[in-house]
Amino acid sequence: MAQLTIYGKTTGDNWDAANGWNSQADGLGTDYTNPQNGADTYICNLNGKTKTANLDIVVDQITASGATGQLVSSGTRAITAALVYTGTLTGGMLSCPTGTTTTITGACSNSSTGPCVVSAGTAVVTIVGNATATGGAACISHGATGALTLTGDVSCTNSSGRGVMQTAAATSTINGNVSASNGNGVRTSSGTITINGNISRTVSGISLQLVGGTIIWTGARSLADTVDARVDISTGTFNITSLVLS
Repeated sequence: MAQLTIYGKTTGDNWDAANGWNSQADGLGTDYTNPQNGADTYICNLNGKTKTANLDIVVDQITASGATGQLVSSGTRAITAALVYTGTLTGGMLSCPTGTTTTITGACSNSSTGPCVVSAGTAVVTIVGNATATGGAACISHGATGALTLTGDVSCTNSSGRGVMQTAAATSTINGNVSASNGNGVRTSSGTITINGNISRTVSGISLQLVGGTIIWTGARSLADTVDARVDISTGTFNITSLVLS
């Protein structure tokens, strides 16, 4: 399949704004409207612009060149796309503000110092896919009191990164495995996170880090002698039913 990259053309548009997208990063290319999946691979580059997700979105990938490109969720929104962030915006490439309910179907990743997804206020976020931090920030920064639910795996490879970071009094769930070769797989300072998968680490990674809040590792757990896991607790509660070490 051919790859088609469509760039955000103007600042302040809704996702489906007429002529809001074009084929060149300088804004002088062929106009597109509301790009959707087709026979080719569609990559939508926010290109330093702010877009409001005023409708459900289906594309192959959403990314952002530079530091400032941002997609802002609105209302109850379904976004079917891989989210790939290489920028530095601390507000995140995908912003989920208070009052929103956002379901992301696709993997999320960040490779620089900006988080891929940031939530605030009462936002509710569901991610059907993996969260991978290779950059020096959280891939998912959950600062909302609404629940975060992540069905895939969480991983971190950067010493300054976090796969998932929770900073608000949310009740959240991670159904996949959590791993870290560097940095933190999951870090929480507030609320409760239930982890239903396994945890592991290599090199200098920290599987789970608590500086407040509660992490519940469900069920009876077993770690083979080839698997290393690390849980750091500054303050907070780590709750586990049983653990067998071989």
